[in-house]
Amino acid sequence: MDFFHVLNDLQSKLLNLTVGQLPKRKQYTLKDVSAHCTETDCWMVIRDRVYDLTDFMREHPAGSDIMLEYAGTDATM
Repeated sequence: MDFFHVLNDLQSKLLNLTVGQLPKRKQYTLKDVSAHCTETDCWMVIRDRVYDLTDFMREHPAGSDIMLEYAGTDATM
């Protein structure tokens, strides 16, 4: 199957999806997020979305201390 047919098939499938078929997202409260506030388990809320940033802590340009300051909270600025 060439690229055009694959793309056309994918487009057809996407157009036939209904809202009921989309996977439901897990919803977390700020209380849920607040339990994840350590270097080995770091979650943050940014613009109403929850992110598990544990693996990113070591890579953050400003270091992990600044991330720990906001771990388990809504870090939206």
